[in-house]
Amino acid sequence: MKRVILTSSSGVGLAHADRADMVVPFIFRFVSGPLPSAEHLNGYLGGRALRIFEEIIWSDCVRQLPYVQRLDREGALLWFCETYGVELIELWFDPEPNSQLQLIWILDYLRSEPSIASSLRLRRVDFDLRGADPAELRHRDVRELDIKKAISRSRAWPGRPTARRRPSSAPGCSTGRSANCLS
Repeated sequence: MKRVILTSSSGVGLAHADRADMVVPFIFRFVSGPLPSAEHLNGYLGGRALRIFEEIIWSDCVRQLPYVQRLDREGALLWFCETYGVELIELWFDPEPNSQLQLIWILDYLRSEPSIASSLRLRRVDFDLRGADPAELRHRDVRELDIKKAISRSRAWPGRPTARRRPSSAPGCSTGRSANCLS
């Protein structure tokens, strides 16, 4: 079975834990600094063919696999998964605020692809993924959550990529970029 893990930059250690054939980290900062545009985010997963600017894409952050042709790494992530027979796509995002915002974004992105719903698994990472030892991660039991509930929650999130740029009126949220501003 071919398995892919989608994770935040906190989960790059999973690449050394042998839990999947490929680990794809997301490198965006949603908590502080300028927010990436929706086009930039979609381009990250869409591959080089859809990009206007020379920006980084998902495969730039993934180690080379012996059975993957170099040109195929330039395509969209979901096309790649279908082409190479990926049967399981796991989502590993730790509780850190930026990782949770990345998870909401990827769930929103994936919900538009109902054909992959049966291959998705959401893992409940209730520990600091960045500080975890890859040897420990190799054998650590991480509970699976109901992906359908998570996707429906991402639809209900008022701060989806197009709306999240508005400042919040919550106390202490003058920029609208703090994870505490999600209420």
